[in-house]
Amino acid sequence: MQTLSRPDRLSVKRIPRSLIGTVLLVAFAVFSSQAEAASVSGRAVRRDGSNPPNPCRATLRAEVDRRGAPDTDLERVPDPKTSFSVPVNQIGEFHFAAIPANKYVLSVECATASAVREVDVQESDDIRIHSPLLLDDLTLGVVITPKLDPNGRPWKLTVDATMPRLRRIADHETTAAEGRWERRGMVAGNYRFDVSSSDGRPWLQRFFNLSANSGPLRLTLPFMQLSGQVRLSTKPVRARLIFHNEAGGEPVTLISDGNGFFQGVVPVTPGVDETKWTVEARAANPPISRRVVGVSVRTIGETSAWLDLTLPLFAVHGIVVSETGKRQNNAEVTLEEISNGAKISTATDDSGGFELEDLSPGKYAATAESIDGVSDPMPFQIAEGTESELKLVLNPSERVPFYVMSSHGPVAGAAVQVWVPPGTPHWFTRTDQNGHFEVKLPPGTAEVGLTVAAQGYALKMVRLQVSRDNDKKPDANTIELDTSGGMLVLNLESPGHVSDSSITPYLVHKGAIEAVGTIVGWSGNQTDAASHAPSSIEAIEPGVYALCLVADPAELSAFWFGALPVNRCRTGSVEQGETLTLSRP
Repeated sequence: MQTLSRPDRLSVKRIPRSLIGTVLLVAFAVFSSQAEAASVSGRAVRRDGSNPPNPCRATLRAEVDRRGAPDTDLERVPDPKTSFSVPVNQIGEFHFAAIPANKYVLSVECATASAVREVDVQESDDIRIHSPLLLDDLTLGVVITPKLDPNGRPWKLTVDATMPRLRRIADHETTAAEGRWERRGMVAGNYRFDVSSSDGRPWLQRFFNLSANSGPLRLTLPFMQLSGQVRLSTKPVRARLIFHNEAGGEPVTLISDGNGFFQGVVPVTPGVDETKWTVEARAANPPISRRVVGVSVRTIGETSAWLDLTLPLFAVHGIVVSETGKRQNNAEVTLEEISNGAKISTATDDSGGFELEDLSPGKYAATAESIDGVSDPMPFQIAEGTESELKLVLNPSERVPFYVMSSHGPVAGAAVQVWVPPGTPHWFTRTDQNGHFEVKLPPGTAEVGLTVAAQGYALKMVRLQVSRDNDKKPDANTIELDTSGGMLVLNLESPGHVSDSSITPYLVHKGAIEAVGTIVGWSGNQTDAASHAPSSIEAIEPGVYALCLVADPAELSAFWFGALPVNRCRTGSVEQGETLTLSRP
């Protein structure tokens, strides 16, 4: 008989208390993370409603910065913190689990079709996209003439989708036979083409709207050999010359030697007698930065040309810097003539420099302004045949706190557009969990305009006096939102009016201003542009509103000071719980 042996006694080791605490903390963190995460599911189908052409994958990419650089490598392994990818099944369904709260771009990519949509994921939310993603199977293509670049080699092509976020489609890909390039399975929309020569020199940039009937983009890139000499007044100068074809396209850079001589290949405009350029000339000795407009040479039937380029002396030039000495690009520089108050403005370039050529002799004051600050006025004098050099230092902007509140407490995630006198859009931000946001304001700013929108609250447009730290009022810099209001319907396609892309509709309320497109976009009730249907704002604070058409942004200052042109504005009153319809003038 077989004897059954007694099982060995299990050996149990005591776990230190500190380790037990660590395990519990880790388990709690994992549980909390899962509790805050969300899920996203949906379905993608062909436009005829049939199943997608598998294999397909769905990808969520966190929308970190709409204005940032495009994704340059879509084939890389997704970053698990900002990008999530799942397979799409045979009937087009996909499901994402444990997705952190964020704004995402959702894309479904198949071998011969694709679709793109924006998704806003909230904490602990289970999002089911009820409207299927319609897959497009369009072919994006380009044909370049001539088929070879000035070096006798194929062109290089970089292609980006521009909406809803910059997305890299092709990165310096070589064109094929006859200068052709194409990519199948693309969605309808806007794309940017950057054409470079084989040595990497930028040559041309074009935007292209892809649709079912658009066909390939056709580009003609003729070029010629250009030689010449550059002088500053009468003296030859060593300079870096940047040629911008005024008909469009990427600039070309040529370098002159110590005697001012230069040569190289530049693009010319097809089908015209003369090609015109804007030439930027930059030199270190003497330190100059010049911009000459309307430089032209004869191009019909020519393969080479000579250009004598004379750079003018400027009345005034200089730089704008921060308080710490950092050069400030895109700062506005205003010169005011003391005797009559006449003003002229320009903007600084990428290196913080500015220059103006045509100023009559006299006494002036220069002021620089940017989002980071405003300089003190600097007096200077213009004399015949001389140049004035200025250095304008920005006084730092003030960081001013604001709060968005309601009867229920702080309003988190509210979208806020800030305007500063005299009617200039200045800043966009969102409130934090405490309803708080901060704005950099130019020194001395006493009043701002605010447009505030938050889910579940009536949209508010208000002019607000700015309180500083020494103001201890409990409601200082606070905007109160209500949960209810009236409805505002905006009919921008009145009968008999022809659409004009140069006209922008604005809404005005007690001196507060906002672009209609911004407000409607926030309200989430955008309609298909092709339908010409009115746009609605479901809830807006009661009061008097004006729908105004603006052709020149400079006109906004009149709205800020309360002047509404009758022939370009329609006014009405929104009542609590009622609907107001405003049609374009």
